Amino acid sequence: MLTLFTMNFETNKDVLNWYERQPRVLTPEFISNIPWHKIKDYPVDEKFIPVILYMRDVETLTDMYHRELLRTPTGKDPDIGNLWNGGALRRSLMAKC
Repeated sequence: MLTLFTMNFETNKDVLNWYERQPRVLTPEFISNIPWHKIKDYPVDEKFIPVILYMRDVETLTDMYHRELLRTPTGKDPDIGNLWNGGALRRSLMAKC
């Protein structure tokens, strides 16, 4: 049986605090330990190319959405801004991959 749970946040700050407590996987240390010089030794299955293109588009559209959000009252909220700024750091790290 699948158990679903809900998270009830009363404020934007509650959301930000919860989000910042979550463990991170793509840390600078993790990325620096990837043997980048060996990547060329492993071919990419052509079936994976649509996934790569999709993820590229997600990252591009997320940035566009963020710029639009900044023009709204929600985007001007400091807690929402901090949440997005943390995401921007992670997107920046992912873009380096």
